[in-house]
Amino acid sequence: LKLNPGDPVAHHELATVLMDLGRHSDAITHLRGVLKTEPDNVDAMVDLGICYTAKGFYQEADKSLSRAETLAVAESCTAGLVMGQLSRVPGARAWFFGGVAAYDNRAKELWLDVPHALLERHGAVSEEGARAMASGVRAKAKTAWGLAVTGVAGPTGGTAVKPVGTVFLAAAGPGDAAHVERHLFGGDRERVRQFSVGAALDLLRRSLLHSAPSSP
Repeated sequence: LKLNPGDPVAHHELATVLMDLGRHSDAITHLRGVLKTEPDNVDAMVDLGICYTAKGFYQEADKSLSRAETLAVAESCTAGLVMGQLSRVPGARAWFFGGVAAYDNRAKELWLDVPHALLERHGAVSEEGARAMASGVRAKAKTAWGLAVTGVAGPTGGTAVKPVGTVFLAAAGPGDAAHVERHLFGGDRERVRQFSVGAALDLLRRSLLHSAPSSP
């Protein structure tokens, strides 16, 4: 299959076909090659995150089917984009429970049990906020894993301490405290949101591969 190096649609479609065939390693190799020549290709980064996530889940399932890993997602600034990408993975129903687009702080309190005092003290876009969202969605859904995304996508809302592009990600799993990461992404609102999706999926992949077998 010959592709035009500058055609992002063709690269995306090839990666999708390879994933649909279960050839995640081939898709990863292809997308990493794209990113070597096009390091700012957002679509390739997102697709790579999806490939790694799917491969991570399947690898872990192959190691021990008794783990029965399941996932729930809580999203703020991405408002469902992570869930949409996860649902592209064939067979996702076996491990993807669902999630919540908790955009407003009241939704975080009502649907994720994030304490009002925590939001008042630290704000939703914070290490504490992301950790509480991930732990909250995991507890509510009774899944093995909870993944959370919260950030300032812009163009307004940024501060000197938390400028536009600031994003906190958290993955809460069995037996361990939630793993939280802070990122600062450049670009416009949609670019920040897309980079957040890719980074969240990669965090989940790494958390899965490094976790010990356990039950929710």
